[in-house]
Amino acid sequence: MRREKLKSKEKKIRFESGDGLKLHGTLSTPKHVRGLLLCVHGITSDRDEWGIFERVAEAAVEKELATLRIDFRGHGESLLEEDQITLAGIVSDVVAAWSELESVGAGSRHLKRFIMGSSFGGGASYAAAGRIGSIDRVFLLAPVLDYLLDIDNCAPKWRADLKRKNHFRYNDLKLGRALLNEAFYFDPLAGPKVKATIFHGTADADVPFKLSQAAAARHRHLELVPVEGAGHVLAVPDDLDMEQEASWEIVAGMIDDVRRRIR
Repeated sequence: MRREKLKSKEKKIRFESGDGLKLHGTLSTPKHVRGLLLCVHGITSDRDEWGIFERVAEAAVEKELATLRIDFRGHGESLLEEDQITLAGIVSDVVAAWSELESVGAGSRHLKRFIMGSSFGGGASYAAAGRIGSIDRVFLLAPVLDYLLDIDNCAPKWRADLKRKNHFRYNDLKLGRALLNEAFYFDPLAGPKVKATIFHGTADADVPFKLSQAAAARHRHLELVPVEGAGHVLAVPDDLDMEQEASWEIVAGMIDDVRRRIR
């Protein structure tokens, strides 16, 4: 751990999304930069994704990757009213974050370019990668690829909630009509094809494994890595706070697989 800290420089940064919203993130830069990795968390989380992205950033140093992990809108330090969060806004945040990270490489064409997106941030990350157009591979952790199905799963009373309160409860968030209306039409896989590796727990009760399995069967550019027995976001089932050592062993395995795919 000490050796890794000496090899990289970490700092908090602020930048703007496409609509001018102030965003916050943590940039980690090794002495020699040979590649870039942007980390995008899931909904109700923040830039560290319960510590997973901190470990990813530490491991990226060995591959001489500069990493940026961000708080997208309405999360962490990137303040916005919950009911103003939209999928288009999150995609815009990812694109803006990529521009910020790419400045570290001073526009070099020889850098390897990667995005890692988790859960609710996964589908948005993939859509953003297609818009950016220069991403070598996207790594997805239990990604949401069908947002309407995910809302039906996590907020089954959204219709009644919208009629009575003008918002609906999604876990601890109060989300609005704009995001719900987007969910009817937003298909992350409908845009440009980008190579992606999906890590998905076979015991995921939040975003079912079979959805990634079906997506990989339909799209040849998607590689599926089943994580046997893991729950959501590569934790032991029901350990969303990452309190069990077994969850970190699963994460370590994922990081090793990512290392092998970054050349």
